[in-house]
Amino acid sequence: MGAKPSSFKKKLLASSISSCMLASLTFGANAQEDAKIIEEVQVFGIRAATEAAMDIKRDSTGVVDAISAEDIGKMPDANLAESLQRITGISIDRTNGEGSRVTVRGIDPSMNMVTLNGRNMPAVTNNGNVDDTASRAFDFANLASEVVNGVEVYKTGNAAITSGGLGAVINIKTLRPLEVGEQASIGVKAVHDTTVRNGDDLTPEISGLYSWTDDDSVFGVAVAGSYQVRDNSRSNAFINQWNEATWDNPSLAHLDPTDPSQVLNTPFGIFYLPSDIRYVIEDNTRTRTNGQLTLQFSPSDAFTATLDYTYAENELEAERSQQSTWFNFSNISFIEFNRNAIASPAIYVEDYPLPGEEGYGKDVSFAQQYFEATTTMDSIGLNLNWQVTDRLSFELDAHNSVAENVGLQKELGLNANIVIGEYADFTSDLPVMGITIDDSVLTKGNNDGILNGGDVSGAMGTVRYAKQETEISQLRLNGKFDLTDDSFLKFGAEIRKDTNTTRVDNGEATGRITMGNWGGVNPDIFGEGWDSFFTAENFGKAFPDYDVSTTNPRFLNFGLNADYHTIERRIEEIYASGVDPVNFKDFPGGKVQPNSFVTGIYNVDREIEEEVTSLFVQYGLDFTLNDMPANVVAGVRVEQTDITSTTNTFIPVELHWDDQDDWSQVLSNEQALISAKSDYRNVLPSLDFSVSPSEDVKVRFSASKTMARAGYADLRSAVAINNIRALTANIGNPALKPMESFNLDFSTEWYYDDASYLSVGLFYKKVSNFIGTDTFVSPWWDLRDPRTGPRYDEAVEQLRSEGIQLTDENIHTRMLINAGLDPNDETTYIAGNSDDDPALWITNTPVNDRDNEINGFEIAIQHWFGASGFGFQANYTAVNADVKFDVNKRGGQFAMIGLSDSANFSVFYDADGLQARLAYNWRDQFLDNRTQYNNEPSFTEAYSQIDASISYDLTDNLTLTAEGLNITGENSRRHSRTKEMMWSLEDLGARYSVGLRYNF
Repeated sequence: MGAKPSSFKKKLLASSISSCMLASLTFGANAQEDAKIIEEVQVFGIRAATEAAMDIKRDSTGVVDAISAEDIGKMPDANLAESLQRITGISIDRTNGEGSRVTVRGIDPSMNMVTLNGRNMPAVTNNGNVDDTASRAFDFANLASEVVNGVEVYKTGNAAITSGGLGAVINIKTLRPLEVGEQASIGVKAVHDTTVRNGDDLTPEISGLYSWTDDDSVFGVAVAGSYQVRDNSRSNAFINQWNEATWDNPSLAHLDPTDPSQVLNTPFGIFYLPSDIRYVIEDNTRTRTNGQLTLQFSPSDAFTATLDYTYAENELEAERSQQSTWFNFSNISFIEFNRNAIASPAIYVEDYPLPGEEGYGKDVSFAQQYFEATTTMDSIGLNLNWQVTDRLSFELDAHNSVAENVGLQKELGLNANIVIGEYADFTSDLPVMGITIDDSVLTKGNNDGILNGGDVSGAMGTVRYAKQETEISQLRLNGKFDLTDDSFLKFGAEIRKDTNTTRVDNGEATGRITMGNWGGVNPDIFGEGWDSFFTAENFGKAFPDYDVSTTNPRFLNFGLNADYHTIERRIEEIYASGVDPVNFKDFPGGKVQPNSFVTGIYNVDREIEEEVTSLFVQYGLDFTLNDMPANVVAGVRVEQTDITSTTNTFIPVELHWDDQDDWSQVLSNEQALISAKSDYRNVLPSLDFSVSPSEDVKVRFSASKTMARAGYADLRSAVAINNIRALTANIGNPALKPMESFNLDFSTEWYYDDASYLSVGLFYKKVSNFIGTDTFVSPWWDLRDPRTGPRYDEAVEQLRSEGIQLTDENIHTRMLINAGLDPNDETTYIAGNSDDDPALWITNTPVNDRDNEINGFEIAIQHWFGASGFGFQANYTAVNADVKFDVNKRGGQFAMIGLSDSANFSVFYDADGLQARLAYNWRDQFLDNRTQYNNEPSFTEAYSQIDASISYDLTDNLTLTAEGLNITGENSRRHSRTKEMMWSLEDLGARYSVGLRYNF
């Protein structure tokens, strides 16, 4: 049974059916209507899917690209983001090698709007971090592709389409029973990830759907669901910081600054040193459950009611082992620099004091982490479509959608203070870490010259917790009046409420777990079996593409791995036994859990509420221009946004100088509620014009204004201390204006066959109100700095008169003595008081910065070779901006992130029950962060991937499938100003699956 002539409607996502369906019925808004009404079509096979997508592109107003399922419940890729990257101008970010967020024509994911059947949907991120990850960037990893029926990407603005997509609006379509009729299918897969170390070699995926209508197509029910488990291992090497240094420090550079042959010709006379090298091995299990229920009632062709509920859950659990070494820069014995204009080490060697010498005991660390996070999303909505007369129709849509991510991370930083030398080699893509050890003076060590559990002498732990929740309630009424057979008037009104709540406990402000600290683990507390908690681990073997454990003899190939859960249970047993936990944090409830559960203290505790009221009107006309069919659609959308930003914070009341480099703050006992309000209005006009010089050619011109709102974290209302020692702080700016883009598009499309076309397009964007950072100095909360004022000055003068070096340690010690405190007592500290000067904080705040221009071109071709079954798709997008990051320039800069060229090429075969696809995707290098650390940039290097899929119809109903993602095992790498200054490297692998799908 075909679709009813009323209209094409959009709602939903994909998910698992919940028993609390009607209990959460709260009406919010929606009902996005395409500028051109397109009847839904059923598609089967690769050719039919590409033809359907081509028809959507051809018949739409403005520049629209689409993907249609090859069959009901079968998108062309196992991951929805991976499917989207096949569209011209779209590139993706990956998490654990799996597509997650999308960039459109160089516009950051947070500035692209994602809708589900036309409804604004909340976005949360489950990226393996427990932090303030609140974002407007939709994470496609939460959605299974099996319950998605198609995707449309609107690259040009349209007054009738929801706002918030500066770069594009991406609409995900799901199943409607009255449109597809009676259908049912079930599919099963076995998945193998080649990176798996400790997980299952094969994990299951199962999906199914059922669509039913009565004989008269008055009532319809559709149910769809998907359950997937994926085990994989992630190997990551990274560096925390690149520190700027100068050539005029010979002891640091190990070069003679007066010898021109030794000093490299670098800008500003600087070079960079790495703070550390770290290797991480991570075993992940991701479990994703999606489900959807749709009920439709259409007593006549003039009226259709649709009630739908969607649920999605994405659980991620990870066990992580980390090996790291920090460089002190004080004992450098050798540096060989690379010969770039910006210098950084090629070989780095640092020697430390030997046993018996002062300062012996440099450490190597082996952190153990356990991470878990669960993302849930559910949406319930009601859509009423009424054809009042032959010319007048209305659509009322209401929905309430909630997305939540809750994450918990437990970490133990384990240290072996036995290092007498460190080595680093940066001459290859993977930096090599090497150490020299001496464990002869350890009280617990076995003096065997080999790093093992008995050498672990200290541990410090942290428990982190974060929760983000975004709720959208939306109500929308649209109308359409056909003025004539060739012209129409659309109009509509919408109210929407978007509420984001974020709470983060980073585990530092609320106490850490300390076990022995740096003085050695107490065997009387942990027991003599402490060393049995650890096993040997060759971290180099986790990077098979760079197996440094066999290629570099200086590599630290005898690292340690530990079972976090065993140590945690031992900690809790100790606490429960009544042993005086001298070096232990007072665990709430005797359990290793976030202290915020008991204290209610969070580092971040904010709520951002946006209320949006919008009106739009749009006029469309079909006409002829010199005997050529033409069409024009013009409209304007006006939106009023009111923002309320609220932050709960424990205000700092006192600063403590605890030790040479250690600082802390004392918080008030009561929370303060800090609130701010702001508002703004946007006028968003749009104009689309198309003309067909011939039946097969369409020429388009579009002009529009689009917008994107500031990120939630930027809108916070309170100050947050960043670094007490450096006196840095951050404050949000609820008065930020949204970013606006004036867009021009010009394209020509040639549809030279039923399923073949060639398209060339030019685009231009002038984006205003980009958000940057401003810095100012200000006192906050009348906090006093113990490093200023008469007490500090007195200590300095005393040391000078005695000829003692003016170091922080010596000044701190003298101030303790002057205050009558014992400097050898680790519990003593210097508290700021009224005699000290006010602390002046270097404060960063987001501001509407400057304008930027983006331009580029797109070219795409789709071709089928007659009835042979063979075809291909290819596209290329080039993007340029007038501002780029200059790696030779010091300090922070404004530059576009995410800007890169991209290309796709796919070949396929579809005939005689056999379907096959081989796809290549490429994205050029791009800036991913302007301020990775201390205003240092981060670039993601160029990445390409090859995917393949094949299916064969064993019978009319049963299909055998096989898929491979990243079949060549390409890796991901990021760097700073030069390629030698690596930020991170992930050694990725291929993922394969085989399955069966049965259509009833």
